[in-house]
Amino acid sequence: MLTQEIHTKALFAAALATGQYLAEYGEQFPCGFAKVIADVNGNTKIGKSFKACGFEKNYGGGWYFWNPSQSMTQSVDAKYAGVRAYIQVINEYLPNVNLYGHTALD
Repeated sequence: MLTQEIHTKALFAAALATGQYLAEYGEQFPCGFAKVIADVNGNTKIGKSFKACGFEKNYGGGWYFWNPSQSMTQSVDAKYAGVRAYIQVINEYLPNVNLYGHTALD
């Protein structure tokens, strides 16, 4: 189950990773968006735990969480660094849940 505590740790890791990326590389192009997609069924206990932490129904299936770093940067690479960090933390606690990042250029 994705608990609020695990989610908060992952959000912190995402914000830290995005901040580190920006400190090292600065605000770079391309501009875009990044999100985490959890391949879970929303009617299951695990799916409901993701929904309780703010995940929303994804158009292509599963559930998504938009910009876990909550950074206002336009750099898609910086946002994706946050997505990777978020996934890494969740995978430590929930290794059997399929999570992946998705980006879109603006």
